[in-house]
Amino acid sequence: MRPQDIQLDDEIPHVEVAEREDRRNKTDYSIRRILLVGIALEAMKQHPSGFPLYQDKADTASANINKFLLNAGLRPTTKHTVYSFRHTFQDRFENAGASDWMQADLMGHEFGRPIYGDGAEMRRRREFLEGIKFDLDGGTAVAD
Repeated sequence: MRPQDIQLDDEIPHVEVAEREDRRNKTDYSIRRILLVGIALEAMKQHPSGFPLYQDKADTASANINKFLLNAGLRPTTKHTVYSFRHTFQDRFENAGASDWMQADLMGHEFGRPIYGDGAEMRRRREFLEGIKFDLDGGTAVAD
């Protein structure tokens, strides 16, 4: 993520995952806006230029985050990694009643049927994410 990808001053704060000449996206569906709510928004407010040390170094970021989680006692098993958060995110979508389309859209997955229109508008996505976000409560992440 580059500083210009972080849109904190937008009406709906988000990170742009866009096409770039200097790198390839995993799929066409990877190109999207990742809305910032809860602790993700707070983290980006504290680091408005992102994390330059990890810019275009996802493997290094994952390794360091996994090490932090392990040292902080936040990995229930060695099979739990930073990637596990995507599974948690998916479960929270499902349990909150998100449509399959919205889940695929927010996760950057292909939906598997013809696409008509642009999907859920940003305001609707934000409202949904606000309902499943993690917040900080006295410095501890808690689910709403």
